[in-house]
Amino acid sequence: MVQMTGNYPLDIGGPATVAYHLASRLVRRNVRVSMIIRIKEKDEIDRLRAYDEFRELEKNVDITPVNVRYDLAGVPGALYKLLKITKNFEPSDFDIIHYNSPPVDVTVLYPLKSRNKCKQTIAIHGGLFYESRNFIGRYIMKKYSKFFSKIIVLNNFSKRVALKAGLDESKMVKIPNGVDIEYFNHIKTFHLEGDPSIVYAGRLAKIKGVDVLIKAFYHVSRRIPESRLYIIGGGKEEGYLRQLAEKLKLKNIEFKGYIPFIGTVHQYIKSADIFVLPSYRENFSISLLEAMAAKTPIVASDAEGNLEVLSYDEALFFHRGDSEELADKIVKLAQDKRLRSKLSSNAYNLAVKQYSWDVVVDRYLRIFEEVTS
Repeated sequence: MVQMTGNYPLDIGGPATVAYHLASRLVRRNVRVSMIIRIKEKDEIDRLRAYDEFRELEKNVDITPVNVRYDLAGVPGALYKLLKITKNFEPSDFDIIHYNSPPVDVTVLYPLKSRNKCKQTIAIHGGLFYESRNFIGRYIMKKYSKFFSKIIVLNNFSKRVALKAGLDESKMVKIPNGVDIEYFNHIKTFHLEGDPSIVYAGRLAKIKGVDVLIKAFYHVSRRIPESRLYIIGGGKEEGYLRQLAEKLKLKNIEFKGYIPFIGTVHQYIKSADIFVLPSYRENFSISLLEAMAAKTPIVASDAEGNLEVLSYDEALFFHRGDSEELADKIVKLAQDKRLRSKLSSNAYNLAVKQYSWDVVVDRYLRIFEEVTS
């Protein structure tokens, strides 16, 4: 099979992480896998080879990196690469193409070229359909719907997003995101300042609600002066969020920025006393699964996607956008060690049972075998 993904497959969260684990585990099941990944700079592929995970992936998977710029100056280059990789791609060499990211950039012509030559499937992670302003991309996806033999949706929220986008319900199969349980069991923790230490890891985008977390932390730090908040990730909102922290005169908050090595991010998650996911909207958060596997107690917004991943037996929830309620939930966890232990244990057991990558990839493989048989 050949698998498309929008970006380097060890990035924080979402489709990139799914692409990495799906590819690496399918290879172990004797599937010949090729990947097309997007990189941001020409020399990024060399930097990626500094990491054991990527070298191991490249050893077993045929990886084609495509460097694409999406600013005005990069348009001619993007068009050239679109035509080049489309010309060089021969779909009849494969049994199946799985799009782990919507084919609306340099792979935009692949579904057309591949029709009637091999089977095609796609996973709906959601960003294009409810977050992006790429109206052309959504139109293209609606037209391409007929080319997909199966459409993987993550949960009911993901399904409604796909239906709204005009995709065929009869082709939809529900498969959740997954997490590497064994890997998290072996991660070594390090000391984080703060009692409690609180971590957020993800994109700094408006939809992620990090502003709500910072406002909540203002109240937390007044009630528990020893507390400390770590914000991991980069994005368009970073400048605004730093200004907000300065305006609130928060001294015990650290912006760690984008950390290129995902293993370090995972160490932060596992080392924290509390993990917070404050999203206004969420489809199926990988970082939520990672906190579950790390046995880190969770406070999450009541975004529909979060409530479909775990229940009130495994986490504390607050109403989206309500910073004072979020502060109350963080303080409650900070002051109740038994509750932290109970929630984290329940969440871990749920992750083992339902979200282990081995379980999830088995479900993907059954779909691929059904489509190609």
